[in-house]
Parts: sequence; C-alpha cells; structure tokens
Amino acid sequence: MTNREKLGSMALYDMLLMMNENIEDKEPECVLDAIGAEVEGRCANVTFCRDCIARWLNEECHE
Repeated sequence: MTNREKLGSMALYDMLLMMNENIEDKEPECVLDAIGAEVEGRCANVTFCRDCIARWLNEECHE
C-alpha cells in the first residue's frame, strides 16, 4: 500500500484528528487554522479538539 492509498482510504475526520495531534505543540496549534479555516473564538466553546473539528466539518462552507 502506498502512502497515497493509505491517506486516500482514511476518513477526513480521522485524518484531521491525526494532523491536529501532531501539530498541537507547534504553530499554528490547530489543524483548522493550518488549513485556513476561520478559528477565531472557536476554541472558547469546546472542550475537545475532536468536537470542534467534527462541528467544523458539518458547517456550511462560506467560500
């Protein structure tokens, strides 16, 4: 299996969680910020990043 195949078979949610876990101690600290999503004020309303990422995935795209 190639890396392309492995990543292609992952659920988008799982991939974002994995990426977020690997950048939490770096800048930017959030995978959503890293991909250019609007994150201002988002962290104040959630306890866990996984909940925030799931909520973001279910929101309407504004672009």
